[in-house]
Amino acid sequence: MFKNRFYVSAVIVIFFAMFAYFAVLVFVPLLVVEVNGLSPGQAGMILLPGGAAVAVLSPLAGRLSAIWGNKRVIISGVTVMGISTFYLSAFAAGASSVWVCLGVMGVGIAFALTNSPANDTVLSALAKEQAGVGMGIFQGAVYLGAGVGAGMIGAFISARREAVYALNPLYLLDTVSYSDAFLAATASLFIAWIAALGLHHGK
Repeated sequence: MFKNRFYVSAVIVIFFAMFAYFAVLVFVPLLVVEVNGLSPGQAGMILLPGGAAVAVLSPLAGRLSAIWGNKRVIISGVTVMGISTFYLSAFAAGASSVWVCLGVMGVGIAFALTNSPANDTVLSALAKEQAGVGMGIFQGAVYLGAGVGAGMIGAFISARREAVYALNPLYLLDTVSYSDAFLAATASLFIAWIAALGLHHGK
């Protein structure tokens, strides 16, 4: 199973996609509460457009996969997620919560384009007798990526709390630690993007 490059590529993609996606879900609310002064309820509303995008676009992602193939849709999703997290790093961290909300919506759109096609890629890459174990490992990578992402990005924010200059040269505001955190999430998506190049088209 681990000799199957299509399967391994899909596992790597979903691990790093979840690394970035869950980091956004966890730390965007903390950002807007801590920096923008929103209440916890208002912070939850910031995530609503991203959740709505996942709900609305996930069925569409399946139809796009049937037309374009899983590989192209996943690469598109990872690209959109990378652009969105970079946008959060460069322009939205510490800015108006409206700008943060736009970045979250982009991440939600990207997750919808990535998740369903990645699941389909795994099923199409494995023989029937490997499908159960293979999907179990794949789902494990989903939750592991989410947990590792939240933990590592949280530690990174803590380490950069006193930093004066952001790692992102485009960032001009004062919330350096969060800008750096979203930049780290963007870097993880570069790994996912490289792995996505090794996927089967799935058509």
